[in-house]
Amino acid sequence: MPPKQHPPARHVDPIPDAAPSEDSADHDEEVDLLEVMRDMPLHERRSVYALKGLVEDFKVQRRALMAQLQAAERQYKAKEAALLERRRQIVSGALEVTAEDVSAARADLQRREAEDAAKKGAPAAAEAAPKKKGVTVLSEEEKAQKKRLEAAAANPAGGIPGFWLQALRHGSATDGIITERDEKALLHLQDIQVVMLEGGEGEPQSGSFRIDFHFGANEFFKNKVLTKTYHMVFDENDESEHVAKIDGCTIDWTSSKNNLTVTVKQKKQRNKNTKQIRVIEKEEPTDSFFNFFKAPKLSLDDDDSDEEDEEEDEGLMEQEFEMDIEIAHHITEDLVPHAAYFFSGKSVDDVALELMKQYGGMDDEEEEEEEEEEDAGEGAFSQMVASRGRGGRGGAAGNSGARGGRGGAGQQQECKQQ
Repeated sequence: MPPKQHPPARHVDPIPDAAPSEDSADHDEEVDLLEVMRDMPLHERRSVYALKGLVEDFKVQRRALMAQLQAAERQYKAKEAALLERRRQIVSGALEVTAEDVSAARADLQRREAEDAAKKGAPAAAEAAPKKKGVTVLSEEEKAQKKRLEAAAANPAGGIPGFWLQALRHGSATDGIITERDEKALLHLQDIQVVMLEGGEGEPQSGSFRIDFHFGANEFFKNKVLTKTYHMVFDENDESEHVAKIDGCTIDWTSSKNNLTVTVKQKKQRNKNTKQIRVIEKEEPTDSFFNFFKAPKLSLDDDDSDEEDEEEDEGLMEQEFEMDIEIAHHITEDLVPHAAYFFSGKSVDDVALELMKQYGGMDDEEEEEEEEEEDAGEGAFSQMVASRGRGGRGGAAGNSGARGGRGGAGQQQECKQQ
């Protein structure tokens, strides 16, 4: 993730003539660089001009480096697109997994396990003593997912239902924003793609990108694609790219009842004249994953708010902006390229185990139990893949991209409909 944006540096005399007083400390004044240059002897002034020229040359070289890095990233993304399209087809059921695919993946997994074991000086999984069988207690969500996988396993074109919901649930930055109400809608999420954006005519290439969430038909909204766009700019002060603007999109909800970003509350009102009572409905904002598709605000609308409230609100908006970028960075850099690991929960388990081992929070017996539970949890998916490892169909091609700063206000865009 790009570093946070810092305020522009000001000229400060490194060797002041006198120690700053308490009054001067509270009222720092910017130094006039032209005045400083005039006070310099001629030879020093020439040297400073030469140094400033070197700084400008360095900036030119830095911009050229950034352009080459972006071009290399775009080439990489173009090659990666075919792999991501193949994953999409497997997840959706459009491409059947063959016995050869399963054998190749299993051989690769065993090879990597053997390499890891060799590094740690431990026996490989195939040589290790058989593990004791343990009992795993599944949550209601896990039971429902297991039933969906078993049903899909019976159908060669069943794909992997709930793949992206499960992956998002195991993401460190996304799990906390998903509510129980969101889950039914996210079951219809078919793919997440990251698209690199081209610069305008005559403009240099930038690292701007868009995240596309592709959905199947569902009862909640009419959009086929929900998007979030991040416009990047190169900041010459700290020589890195930052987010200048974020654009969300408008979700076309099928009804106020199905709008997951609000709760509808009923309130009784009595007419003063007729004394009749009527029931009115009022929408109130609520937590939801789909709030992510709103552009974070960076300016206050109310001019009448007092100074303290304004500072507090600006702080909250700053936090919201930074959190939005953190989620986008997690999706583009971690979740999209490694979705299979997040689906199985392996990434989360590995991090937790490493932390517990590092801080001495797990003994050998607990480690064995953790490994037993992991094996039991992965069984349903392994059985589904094995049951489909016969015959096959084919396919490829697609598109993608990636990355995640600080900047100006965002806008809402119309989400795509196809």
